[in-house]
This record gives sequence, C-alpha cells and structure tokens, in this order.
Amino acid sequence: MMNYRYIIIILTVFSLNLTLAQTPDWQWAKRGGGTINLQGNETTSTGVERVLDLKIDSNNNYYYLAEVSGAQTDYDGMPITTYNNNNTKDIYMFSTDCQGNFRWSKSIGVVLAILQILLI
Repeated sequence: MMNYRYIIIILTVFSLNLTLAQTPDWQWAKRGGGTINLQGNETTSTGVERVLDLKIDSNNNYYYLAEVSGAQTDYDGMPITTYNNNNTKDIYMFSTDCQGNFRWSKSIGVVLAILQILLI
C-alpha cells in the first residue's frame, strides 16, 4: 500500500512539472557552417564547424571561439575566410550583439594539433 502512495506522489509531481513548464521563447537564431550535399545514401560535407567557447561582456555582446574547416563556410550567409585544406581546421573568433547582429570576426589558420594544445 505504501509503494502505491509513493508512485502516485511521484507521478503527480512529474505531471505538475510538465503542465507548468514554459514554452521556450526564442529571441534570435542565426545559421552558420558549411554546406552539406545529400547524394543518394551518402552525405558529403564541405567542412566541420563548431563553437568551442562563448563569453558575454557587461554590454551584453557575445564573443565566440570556433573551429572551422572547408572553403564554403559562412555565418548567416556571410562567407568566412578559411586558410586550411580538408585535413586541418582554423580558429575563428567572432562577435555579435545581444540580438545576434554581426560585429566583427577574425580567422586564424592553424594546424589541428596546435588548436588541441591551446584548448587543453
């Protein structure tokens, strides 16, 4: 009998949590990265991109540290200069305001091994 009470209490708590959960409200989102070509059963990507770190200053400006690879990489349709071939990655630093509007960027060509050492 005691086990049923615990189960009912737990289910009630979880169901209340689900019904009171807020729907996320997106302020902004931007597209970035390389292109992907779907060919039959094969997926081919022109680059590998990912954000490694993010900082926000007191003025609510965002600073990103990312790694990029490939020649057709972009941020919200704006091309990113890359200095690598398909075997290496570049460091890409860029900044946006709190609304996601682009402020500035800097690409640095670097070998992947150096990037991994810097991030340790």
